[in-house]
Amino acid sequence: SIWDQTGKLGPVLAEAKDLLSDTIIATPDWVSPMPSDVRNKWLVQFLMWEKLRGLRFERAVMPVDALDSKMRLIEKVDAANKMMVQGCWGGFRRKSGGWSCQQLLSRTLLSGKNSTIPKLELQSLTNGSNMCWLLRKLLSEWVDDYIICGDSVIALCWVSSEKKSLSMYHRNRVIQIRRGSDLDHLFHVKTEENLADLGTRPEKVKISDIGPDSEWECGKTWMHGDVDDAIEQGILKPI
Repeated sequence: SIWDQTGKLGPVLAEAKDLLSDTIIATPDWVSPMPSDVRNKWLVQFLMWEKLRGLRFERAVMPVDALDSKMRLIEKVDAANKMMVQGCWGGFRRKSGGWSCQQLLSRTLLSGKNSTIPKLELQSLTNGSNMCWLLRKLLSEWVDDYIICGDSVIALCWVSSEKKSLSMYHRNRVIQIRRGSDLDHLFHVKTEENLADLGTRPEKVKISDIGPDSEWECGKTWMHGDVDDAIEQGILKPI
């Protein structure tokens, strides 16, 4: 295993989580050897892990040109057949007018094998809301504002619904989200601008996608500007 407490390497290691699940299915007992095709996939994974050696990430800090000590959090979530991803980026207003942006925490989780994409998106949104709530509590002396973004219109519709009848599964998760996050802080984000989308397709992730100077670490261009500007550009849409 690789010690990755804050999830910097999450999108790369996500493929190993899925492969481990397949390996358990392919080996019914402790003495059965794994099939050769599964073993070959593990060799590819271990080679990828070796290439991760030497990566160095700077600690997330307040920049020297910060206008004040008020932090903004941007939480992003996504889900697919294999994986659910949640990530949070923090930033401070700069004297130049823009915002700093650096990843604080991310998590990749295996999706349920027999669930639908909208239900997985709702679960991921619940996980992201919980993560953002926890960070706001832990960093309460710093955090001044936050937004939570997802690219599933259906999941966000469930959360914002006041009269629609929902099943127990959906209602429990909607209640949990609304308990920890105000609706005016929830946004729909374009899929191509959703960084959490990177971890939901781990088979396509390259090391350069998650390195110290990557978007995964430093955020998309719009994340260095105001939320109102992102809304005006059509990247974000309040639910």
